[in-house]
Amino acid sequence: MKNFLSRNHNASCYINIIMKTVAQLEYPHSGNQNFENMFVDHGLLNLQPEPLDPEKIMAEMKSLEKSRQSSSDKENQYYQILDIFHSYEFSSETLGLFIDNYDCLVKHKETVVKNDMRIAKFVVTNDISIGSILSENLLVDSLNDAKGNTTQEKLQILLSKIIGCKLPNPETFNEEDVAVKLTSTITSVDIANDNKFIKFAEQVKTQEGK
Repeated sequence: MKNFLSRNHNASCYINIIMKTVAQLEYPHSGNQNFENMFVDHGLLNLQPEPLDPEKIMAEMKSLEKSRQSSSDKENQYYQILDIFHSYEFSSETLGLFIDNYDCLVKHKETVVKNDMRIAKFVVTNDISIGSILSENLLVDSLNDAKGNTTQEKLQILLSKIIGCKLPNPETFNEEDVAVKLTSTITSVDIANDNKFIKFAEQVKTQEGK
């Protein structure tokens, strides 16, 4: 199976998405009171988009295969994992998707104190360009049988199953005894001939030339 996270591929079209992640950080109130600024200023919350690991998906499927007959919950869990595996396989093998580029913006929303713990919430926005080896027309045709009413909705459902975000340096949070919970949602999907970063660079170059 091809790896969804590929490099140096020539894309025939791009899927430009916006992924918003609510990052909840919990740490002792007696700790560093400037943690919130440190997380932003040092880029510790510059989340990186990451597809699921197919080997881990297969390992989880094999584990559930042995126990899924024991309960309906295990059976449902098995089919959910199987659906994710098929979505990953379809994205990699049929659509030829790969992460081409991304950017990240972090905003601190609030911090509250509860039971001697500080709970800080951030909203992290990732602009992500995903390349496809298929042309836009072929991409749309390949999604005919996918769940969703529109092409954008189909891609949103598909990508939500197989792509998330990870911390670039989780060891820093472990050292400072900070618990991190990430909840990601894809809020926008757009198909284009170029990724949004190429478009932005071309706009800057045009403005500089005037």
